[in-house]
Amino acid sequence: MHRIGLESFAAGDREAINLRNSDKNTVMRNEAFDVNHNGVFLRDGSDSNRVFNNLVRRTGQPIQPFRGGGIQVSFTSYDNQIEGNTIEESGRGITIDRGSRRNKVTGNQAFRNQRYGVGTEEGDMPPLENEFRRNVARNNGRAQIPAGVSGGFDLFEAPPVNNMWAAR
Repeated sequence: MHRIGLESFAAGDREAINLRNSDKNTVMRNEAFDVNHNGVFLRDGSDSNRVFNNLVRRTGQPIQPFRGGGIQVSFTSYDNQIEGNTIEESGRGITIDRGSRRNKVTGNQAFRNQRYGVGTEEGDMPPLENEFRRNVARNNGRAQIPAGVSGGFDLFEAPPVNNMWAAR
């Protein structure tokens, strides 16, 4: 287990854990907090990774459009498993976007995030072949996005797939 926070970063670092074009890694039992962008970022063809039992707190930008957040899977990353993580007080909770497919997001908790708890971005509406099950989202915001910036899709606004949504 690692605790990764603001004091761990040199000026300009954006992510606590950044997997880029990385396959078959396991990211487990870490704590990431007070990070400028994402707590965990899987990107650019990062496939078949496991991200589980992590705690991510106070990540992302606290002002609109709330870029960054807890866990993001992006830029055509496939077959990742995101399970048992807790995301709190971040810009966004868990995001799957930009053509990423066949990812499983299961049994996560997202609380008090500025924008949404579990969702998709950048035109991936509805989500592309991704599976979302047994996630819990509570007290997440539904901030408006400025013109010219693509909106987000909160999975709890769609018919849920065994997800639990709790109002503020």
